[in-house]
Parts: sequence; C-alpha cells; structure tokens
Amino acid sequence: HRAHRTMSSHQKRELIRALVIDDNVDLADNIREILEELGVEALLAHDAASALEIAARVVGAIDLAFVDLKLPGGGSGVELLPRLRALSAEIEVIIVTGNATLDSAVQAVRHGIFAYVQKPFDARDFIAIAERVVAQIRLRKERERLARELERSEELHRSLVEMVDAAILLIDREGTILFANPFAEERSP
Repeated sequence: HRAHRTMSSHQKRELIRALVIDDNVDLADNIREILEELGVEALLAHDAASALEIAARVVGAIDLAFVDLKLPGGGSGVELLPRLRALSAEIEVIIVTGNATLDSAVQAVRHGIFAYVQKPFDARDFIAIAERVVAQIRLRKERERLARELERSEELHRSLVEMVDAAILLIDREGTILFANPFAEERSP
C-alpha cells in the first residue's frame, strides 16, 4: 500500500508519457500499472518496430522508456536507444533484462540510460527506481516551464520599458549608464 502523493497544479498539467517495450505482455502490463499509479501515461509495445511506430505517432515527446534488452526478432534494446532519442531527445531510459552481461551494461551506460534493472526484480526496488525517474522528469519539465515563463515575462517587461514615454536609465555605482530605453536615448546629448 503506497502513500497517496499530492501533485502541484503544474505537475498535473505536465503529462509524462512512458513507452514500455517488452515482449513479456504480463510484465509490460505490470510496469504500465506501476507507472499509472505514479500519474504517468504508459503506452505498450512488444517489439522494436511497434515501439518506433508509437514513438513517432505520439503528439509531443515520449519522456520515459522501459526497454527490454532482448527484443523479438533478434534486436537489442540498446540498439533501439539512438532511434528513440532521435524521436524524443530528452527521453530517460531504463533497461530491463533477464540477460544481463557486463558488455550490455557498459553499452547501455554509454547510451546514457537512467538505470539497468535485472529480471527478476524486487517490486519495491523497481517502484523506487520508477519514482526517482518520474521525479527527475517532472523537475526537468518544471525547469523548462519556468524558463519559458521567465522568457515571456522578460519580453513583456522589455516591451513595456521600451514603449513608455519616460526616460528609464539603469546606472551603476560609478555612474556608468548600463541601460537606457529609447525615450531616454532620443533625449540624450
């Protein structure tokens, strides 16, 4: 039984989308349920081709992918990562595998994965990883939202300062003019 978490209104508005790529239908469905409990929209794919099709079709980006290392048709989850990143540059990836090797772990790390989880895994540990990655994505989205908001605010203030019919000067302690709006510039000698 997990404690109910409250989200800020901004977090509720910022939808997080995950793509679960695993040929084990039951496991993929369990991961989807965990993600939905965390407020994440989860889409399922059972092979690389359908995963890429879903990622290309989704309006907006896929924020998170849980990728099985060994995919049907002989493909590797690690080989899929660059193609997923081409579609969703900021995607966080968690590799889930029952075939862990040192080589595959090193390759996955080189591709910038968030975590490498070996099957079978403890549900509590898996939930903790999912909570951490979702929190990281929410923080990134909040930073991006605040940066956009700050940019809009700066543009608004800049246009107000430039349009006002009064001289506005920004002067440092030494008396150097750092900024003058157009009205002030027109009246300067």
